[in-house]
Amino acid sequence: MAVVSLQAPVALARTVDDLTPSGVKDLVWEPKWDGYRALVGRGKIFSRNGTNLTPLFPDLTPALNWRLPDDLVLDGEVIAWDPAAGRLDFEGLQARMTAGRRIRSVAARRPAQLVVFDVLAAGTEDLRGRPLRERRAVLEQALAGIATRCKLPIRSGRAHACRQGQACECNG
Repeated sequence: MAVVSLQAPVALARTVDDLTPSGVKDLVWEPKWDGYRALVGRGKIFSRNGTNLTPLFPDLTPALNWRLPDDLVLDGEVIAWDPAAGRLDFEGLQARMTAGRRIRSVAARRPAQLVVFDVLAAGTEDLRGRPLRERRAVLEQALAGIATRCKLPIRSGRAHACRQGQACECNG
């Protein structure tokens, strides 16, 4: 059993006026994804508000069940990609909410992936108090070899963040 609840509060993104907050020497930037924020563990997916989303992702949960240890709690975002449009497909995720018995066919049209930001617990240890770089190392090790359904976002510094912000239009 994980030492961190799958309904634990998550750190949320927030807007800032400056990409380099005072006192921060080594900035880490991650893109904003257009999906559902999720806590994942024991083969289950919960929203940031504690709603069990597991039944809405029959395409993703078997991989999570099979590949991830039961005592790992991940913080991430469930996304779907629309290859024809070349962008994230939030509408495809929303369609799952009302799919009912059609959930498998809806999921087959836009398979979900999990973009993982952080690891909150591993084994019997609550990692939330450890530095981000240490948690990232634990996360990379835990996800080694299962990158087909679980993705780690690219982290970068201020210059890259500025270029990305100027070069792309955000979806959400």
